[in-house]
Amino acid sequence: MKKTLQIISLCLVLITLVTVLSSCNERKKLIGKWDLCDSSGTPIPNGTNYFFANDGTGYVNSEGTSLSITWRVEQNKLLVTISSCGINQVLEYTYEFSKNPLNLFLGDVLFLTDANGTKETFRKNRKG
Repeated sequence: MKKTLQIISLCLVLITLVTVLSSCNERKKLIGKWDLCDSSGTPIPNGTNYFFANDGTGYVNSEGTSLSITWRVEQNKLLVTISSCGINQVLEYTYEFSKNPLNLFLGDVLFLTDANGTKETFRKNRKG
């Protein structure tokens, strides 16, 4: 009985460790500049881009306007806070990276889906 509890405890520790490490890796994948390449069905113009810095800050550029952001990952959610004129707006997305093997050649693809189910597709800008 004691040995069974030790095995179960070890398994729980390993599962927790794998979960924590994979979420850290997912956060690292977000860092950089992402260009919007498909926003069908949304009012967001193509050419909009996000920049996510390692320290949780960044910016969003759209049609010549740049706004400061802060961002964080909680579970499988990307929370982006846009600050403008002293007002903060929090955008909540579920995010997913494309698993298409062609992305090794074409670049990483990020899908952001808002609470209404609207999906936006971004491609990582390798130039920075």
